Amino acid sequence: MEAVNCPSLASSSWPWPAPPPCIGNPIANTVRNLWSHPISFCGHFPEGVRTFTEEHLDGETCGGWYLRQIQGSANNDGGPLFHILSGNLGHQIEHHASTWTRVLRFAVPGP
Repeated sequence: MEAVNCPSLASSSWPWPAPPPCIGNPIANTVRNLWSHPISFCGHFPEGVRTFTEEHLDGETCGGWYLRQIQGSANNDGGPLFHILSGNLGHQIEHHASTWTRVLRFAVPGP
């Protein structure tokens, strides 16, 4: 989808001429990957987070799945700007345990 939509968006010359898509797309993807990798990786594999093998999955119940999601992730500390720039993925536990919850609600404490 990016390969189709981005060239048409890049043809705009406001407020400055955009680089050709063959240059701009790889640069944008690299910047996105450099930013999102630490957010995802640091939230999944910090010290103290449990890891699971395939044997743990045999006979797993729905409640067991949620428990594994909570035990297998950790939240990243950061200020409001950090969470805005990361799409609130610093809240990895909430992201994994409440997949149906809107991203902006992750930081709001529940009842």
